[in-house]
Amino acid sequence: MELACAVILSVSSQTLAVPAPQPAPMYQTYSPYQSQLANCPCGPDWLVGPDRALIPQGWKGADFRAACAQHDACLTGGCSNRLQCDMAFRRNLMNACQYSSNPWECRRVAGMMSRGVRMYGGREMTPFQKNMAIQRLRFVNAMFGRHVPRSGYNYGY
Repeated sequence: MELACAVILSVSSQTLAVPAPQPAPMYQTYSPYQSQLANCPCGPDWLVGPDRALIPQGWKGADFRAACAQHDACLTGGCSNRLQCDMAFRRNLMNACQYSSNPWECRRVAGMMSRGVRMYGGREMTPFQKNMAIQRLRFVNAMFGRHVPRSGYNYGY
């Protein structure tokens, strides 16, 4: 075996060939945030408590958290404008959908997420706008058969 394809280990008089690790799925390879994804869920920081569940972290096998982490890093990095970051976010969400058991439905969810980021992202929202956004999220979740319990949290309206 070539060294590029395997790692050779010598243990006393035995030589073991260990296959090289398989690459991560395509949507995860670009993200240096894999170990931090559980601490960095998708969604705006102002969405708290059980309402956080209104933002899907993935869809039937697809994991959106890497795309969200990269989008956050893109926005805070200062090297790209918001439109470029949002377009890359959409592309990464769509790429993640290839791992879903229902890719067509996953792409619909990903499209709605990316449109939501374009509509609501990057600006301060009034309490009224936050409550309206949460009502819209509840409607979209119900449309896809996801029923998230109400938190009862009032965002100041």
